Amino acid sequence: MKKLKLKLLIILIVLFLVSCGNKEGEILGPYEINSIRDGDTIEIIMKEYPKDSSGNYADHEYIEETNSYSVPVRLIGIDTEESVASDESRNTEFGRVASDNTKAILKDEQVYIEYDEDMFDKYYRLLAYVYYEEDGEMVMLNRELLETGMAETMYVKPNDRYRDDFEKLMKKAKKEGLGMWR
Repeated sequence: MKKLKLKLLIILIVLFLVSCGNKEGEILGPYEINSIRDGDTIEIIMKEYPKDSSGNYADHEYIEETNSYSVPVRLIGIDTEESVASDESRNTEFGRVASDNTKAILKDEQVYIEYDEDMFDKYYRLLAYVYYEEDGEMVMLNRELLETGMAETMYVKPNDRYRDDFEKLMKKAKKEGLGMWR
């Protein structure tokens, strides 16, 4: 009887811990923006740096004045041309345009994030769909960059929740000759 109770307790604990994770479609925030690295990577300020279920944690820099962390966020499902690569031969004029565009969109904004399956990439940047508010509505930055031709789709499994939607947006921008597709 004691073994059965112990097994039930363990099952309940596991179910509780699983239910505490980020739910699909759950949008977290708001977060202040610390900087815009380029068209598809920003840095947000968080009170705690995120950890995944394996104990891995995001790349981060401690900000003593605010007792917070600057955490790099790589937008999921998109890729913009390079603008700040250490190998300058990889940087392009359109990469600078895409970076300036992201800076203009997010100027004076707070952002919200939504995770997919994996929280981090191989550089331990946080992986997220990024949102901001416009006229009382939540706008997904990842989608907007595809719609305007500032980015193309890029997927690293298992983070592909919006893949079909993103592919349609990119095809439409290509067809209309927007942004990088001019």
